Amino acid sequence: MVTVETWRALRLKSSFCIGVASLLAVAAVVGARGVVRDQAMGLRKSVLPTDVCTGAYSTILDEDGDHYTNADEIDNGTNPCSAASVPPDFDGDFISDLNDPDDDNDGLPDTSDPFAIDPNNGNTTNLPVNLTFDPGPPSPGGLLNLGFTGLMTNGVTNYANLFDPTLMTFGGPDGFLTINAVPDGVAFSSLNSQRNALQFGVHVTPATGLFTTQTRIVAPFAGVLGCGLWCLAMIWVEWKQLPAVYRMSKWLLALTVIAGVTMTAIGCYVTAFTWWR
Repeated sequence: MVTVETWRALRLKSSFCIGVASLLAVAAVVGARGVVRDQAMGLRKSVLPTDVCTGAYSTILDEDGDHYTNADEIDNGTNPCSAASVPPDFDGDFISDLNDPDDDNDGLPDTSDPFAIDPNNGNTTNLPVNLTFDPGPPSPGGLLNLGFTGLMTNGVTNYANLFDPTLMTFGGPDGFLTINAVPDGVAFSSLNSQRNALQFGVHVTPATGLFTTQTRIVAPFAGVLGCGLWCLAMIWVEWKQLPAVYRMSKWLLALTVIAGVTMTAIGCYVTAFTWWR
């Protein structure tokens, strides 16, 4: 026979057990969530990049997430820890022009491609073509933003090493292109050792017919030929315009004639050699 006191005691013990079981269940759920959360955080930590960029020279690491390896950026002098700093990449394949053996992806290596940044090699450039070298729009693109797409190639040297922008003056309000220092080299036969020989291709066929290439030379007589002609012209102007008392002495006149003839002859030879070689 179960008395009232016994029943109460049994009910109290039952309630206590149920409470303990509930607490254990809650603890288990919270613990499981904590494990899941920790695992998720661990996964995130393993996927997301670290907050500290080492800038190490590596052909595998890309610590700023710009798709260029640390090594590629360091080679180009860009910042491997800044996604806003990226190297030049003409074809957009995430290999910089410096380290890409084929900058325009046309199958021709940069060492032998005459139009190294034109994947169509001039076949989509139709006549007429007008390059003004003016700094304003529309921009012609190409090398130095002048419209050129390659250089005379010797088949060995990367095109980027065949010209030196620091030895050139280009653009500006007058639209000039000047090669300030011309290094040794010739455009002869298969040698093709000339430097700064910028070029671009155009699409022509037998149906195109004759076409003319025109350019302008600023101050064409500013060199040796010009100096020689200036000496001779000075003698003539002095003889025609000045009284005898104001003219050069015989010795100075003789020296001026020698200088004028010599420089004119040299200038004519250089000009002819350059044009008709």
